[in-house]
Amino acid sequence: MPCKAIHWLIPGFFVLNKSHMGNNSPLCYDFKMDNPLSPSALTFSTDLTCVEFIGKKVIELLQGLATTDVRNLQQDDVRPTLFCQHQGKVFAIGYLLMRQTDVIWLLTPPAHAKQILTRLVPHCQLARVKMHPRSVRCEAQHSKVAASDGSYSAKSTTNQVTFNLDAQTKVTVEDIDDTDHTPFPSPQWYNWQIQAQIPVLDEHNLLQFTPNQLNLVPSSWVSLKKGCYCGQEIIARTHHLGKVKRVLTRYQINSSAMPPVPSGTILTFTATGQKIIVLATVNTTQVSWLQAVGPKLSESQDWLDLVNTDNSQQSIRVRDCQHTSHHVSAENQNVDTRA
Repeated sequence: MPCKAIHWLIPGFFVLNKSHMGNNSPLCYDFKMDNPLSPSALTFSTDLTCVEFIGKKVIELLQGLATTDVRNLQQDDVRPTLFCQHQGKVFAIGYLLMRQTDVIWLLTPPAHAKQILTRLVPHCQLARVKMHPRSVRCEAQHSKVAASDGSYSAKSTTNQVTFNLDAQTKVTVEDIDDTDHTPFPSPQWYNWQIQAQIPVLDEHNLLQFTPNQLNLVPSSWVSLKKGCYCGQEIIARTHHLGKVKRVLTRYQINSSAMPPVPSGTILTFTATGQKIIVLATVNTTQVSWLQAVGPKLSESQDWLDLVNTDNSQQSIRVRDCQHTSHHVSAENQNVDTRA
C-alpha cells in the first residue's frame, strides 16, 4: 500500500518517502492532479473523531454556539462549522452531522474534541443535552472523477455515512462505538486541507486566531445572517470594518528537502520584521506546502527572506504569487539580517 511509504516526523511536518515503493511504483498522491493517481480513487485516513450531542434542545444549543446556521439541519445533513470563545478565537473546527432529530455528531480532530468536551459542559447542562465522545472511523477518498452532487451532500446506512467535501473528495464515517479507535491521519489529509485552504489547527494553534484571520468569513463555515452565537459580535464587526491584519496563507516550497518546520513556529521576514505563525507543513516527492497565518503581502513583492526566530541557521525565501497562494524556496544557511 502506498501509505507504507509515509513517515510522520514531528507534529506539523509530514514527509512522503518513495524508498519503499519500488522504481515502478506510482506517486502516492498529487492533489493538483498534475500526475496520475493509481488507483483512480485514493483512500486515506483523517484525524476526525466524534462528539455526540443528544437531546430535544440540541438544535437550540448548537445554534447559540456554532458559527454556522443549524436551524434547518435535516437528518444526514452536514454543516462545516467553528466554535469560538467570547473573543472570537477558534477552539474547534469540524463538521456537524445530524443522525436523528435529536442526535447530532460533531466530527472534529482530537485536540478540538477535548476543548468541546470541556468548554460546552455548562451549556449542555442548562439545555439538558447529553454530550460524550463516540468512536468512529473517518476515511477520505479522492477521485479523479468529479461527483455530480454538491459539497456536504450525504448518504447514510445504519452504521455508515458518506458525504462530499468537494467535487472530488468525500468522507466515509463508520460507526464503531463499541471499539476503541485512535485516528492516525495521513499526510494526504493535511495536504487536501491546505489545498482547500482549510486551517490545520493543532493544540498549539487553538485559541490563537479568529475566523476572519483564517479566511473563513464569509464562507459556508461562518454565517453572517444567523442570530447571536459566542464570538459573533467580534467576528461580524471585524468583517464589516475590514480590519484584518493577519490572514491564512498557503506557501508552495520548491524544495522537497526543506528542513522540518513544526506547527507553532514563528518565522520572521528579515526585511520588515513581520512574522508568520506556521500551522502545518506537508512534504511530498514532488512539492512541499506550508500553511501559516501572517500579514497580507503585496502581489508585486519580490523574493523575501524568512528566518526561524528560534533557529537563525534556517531561512526560507518566499514571494507572493496571487491571492493566498505563495511560492517558497527553502534554504538552510546563515542569514545576514543587517541589510
